[in-house]
Amino acid sequence: MGTTMSKLKSMIQESKAAKKNLVATTLRITQEQQSFIEGFSDYLSISKQDVMKLLLEEGMKVAEDELKLNENESIESSSKYYVLNTNKKNDVNDQEDMVENHIAAAFYDPWKFNIEKIQKGDTVFLYSNGSGVIAYGKGTGETLKKDRYGDVDECYYQHLDDFVLLDKPVKASDIKAVLGRNIPLLKTMSSISDGKSILDFITGEIGSATLPHACPRCNQVAKNTTDLERFFGFRSMNGITMNQSICRSCRSSRK
Repeated sequence: MGTTMSKLKSMIQESKAAKKNLVATTLRITQEQQSFIEGFSDYLSISKQDVMKLLLEEGMKVAEDELKLNENESIESSSKYYVLNTNKKNDVNDQEDMVENHIAAAFYDPWKFNIEKIQKGDTVFLYSNGSGVIAYGKGTGETLKKDRYGDVDECYYQHLDDFVLLDKPVKASDIKAVLGRNIPLLKTMSSISDGKSILDFITGEIGSATLPHACPRCNQVAKNTTDLERFFGFRSMNGITMNQSICRSCRSSRK
């Protein structure tokens, strides 16, 4: 028990010494949780805020292990579409660098090597935790290197051509609705074979349909844009492509 407490105190001291920007947030907890935090705070002779930060950090480590965020990622090099996390959870400056300099970047072994899989013309979506896809562009196929915190060549990056910074981010919920599934947005980089649906959603080639969409006549359901194309089809209205409300089968039976 003594060793564990020493470790906890050491972690708190390291946390205090770390130079990171802090933000305020609000959290409602139960009386039982509050009582535990107060008791733990008294036992360690530290503030309740430090206790909550410590518990949050440990919980994040558990979540990262469960989601396998620290393991080497399997990326399909044949994919033409990728989602790259802007690494805001580790350093907010990374996101600013990517946006300002129109680049896609990753850091340290093995994550930095993901950048080498981006080929010329591949679309890369920049995903910001808590906001969504904030920008996108096309890879050049040329991976460049630079130092990271003084570590030589620990940042791999590519310039993004035709870079677009979105006025309104595409939220994770929108991405899930468009694709009809979850994708691992917390990972450094993910390949998405159906990424064209996200691009079409952003550019307005496909309007912001409410998914899932059900045919009002037969209840045929489209869970994603692929289903919309297959079961319903699209039509152009005022320059925007929208899905048909009634499915193809019901429209055909009325002819």
